[in-house]
Amino acid sequence: DMNQDTRVQKWKALLAEQATSGLSKKAFCEREGINAATFYYWQRRLAGHVPDEGAGFLRIRPRAAHGPRAAHEVVVCLAGQELRLRSGSPATLAQIIQHLDHA
Repeated sequence: DMNQDTRVQKWKALLAEQATSGLSKKAFCEREGINAATFYYWQRRLAGHVPDEGAGFLRIRPRAAHGPRAAHEVVVCLAGQELRLRSGSPATLAQIIQHLDHA
């Protein structure tokens, strides 16, 4: 049986691998034979840990807006947390992303 430190290191590595794999969490878990509930548990548990240098932005997902009052939405995944940005103006979102990129 793995000790606690080994388990934490194993899950940190798996979470980092999923983040850079380009796969959804569900697809990654299926590929690795991991129970999705266990994956999410560790993601929540380790969310408070400071990421390694250079972890930075992992994924930015723009979503197309539809309908008369639709807002454009961008989801920024940063250090295991999702930041959702919404605006009626794509230019505003572009400015925010540019600012975050240089912060």
